[in-house]
Amino acid sequence: MIRASVGSPLVSAAKSRQPSQQHIRPYAYQQEILDKLSAERSLHGRWRNLVVAATGTGKTVIAALDYARQAGPGHPSLLFVAHRREILQQSLATFRQVLRDGSFGELLVDGQRPSQWRHVFASVQSLAGLDPAGLAPDTFDVVIVDEFHHAASASYERWLRHLAPVLLLGLTATPERTGGEDILHWFDGRIAAELRLWSALEQGLLCPFHYFGLHDGTDLSQIEWRRNGYASEALSNLHTADDARLRLRLILRELADKVTNLDSMRALGFCVSVEHAH
Repeated sequence: MIRASVGSPLVSAAKSRQPSQQHIRPYAYQQEILDKLSAERSLHGRWRNLVVAATGTGKTVIAALDYARQAGPGHPSLLFVAHRREILQQSLATFRQVLRDGSFGELLVDGQRPSQWRHVFASVQSLAGLDPAGLAPDTFDVVIVDEFHHAASASYERWLRHLAPVLLLGLTATPERTGGEDILHWFDGRIAAELRLWSALEQGLLCPFHYFGLHDGTDLSQIEWRRNGYASEALSNLHTADDARLRLRLILRELADKVTNLDSMRALGFCVSVEHAH
């Protein structure tokens, strides 16, 4: 098992065995983040780092390129943690493309279990169903956690405390938890690299947007609040009830008032459930 410090074999592998002719190449801003991560490790000996980057700027690509620089023969063992199967599948595809290895990685999600346990892309829900004692703390050289702002929850906490990787990389667009929980203690109180939403907009990396907040009169006082938000079934029932059509008419009226040409508008609706989407 590889163990690292400044000038360690992991750093040497990163310098001498970087993949060439990758199909995915970093944009300038992504390269800047990669360079900052390299400096944190090689100059300061900091192997636990948090990257804060706006949604849409390619955090997974950055993570894959960063991992590729650590890759020696067989690649360091890896645990990549995310919330949903779709994200895990996309992330696995990105790593395979960057590494130019179509057989790289295994999924641990929705009952699917890895056989090798060397390069694992796992959902936090699947990890929550496992006993950390079943894996040695040094099983993974590299641990990458997507949406690290969720790490204050118990399901993340017990695994982060159990595992002892050479390299920990956290990815998030929103490190500030609404509940006030601190996640920076995992990284000695530091953010290694940062590209906030407004900076990304100023650089032309993301499309600018207008945001309108509307009061629709919906009464949520009787909906149970749980750790991660309102009880989804009850919330869906509220938004699909007969009087929900009044809310829909309000939305359509406000759109007509604020959008010049509704026929040319492209829209994305965030819904509680499939029924709510319909």
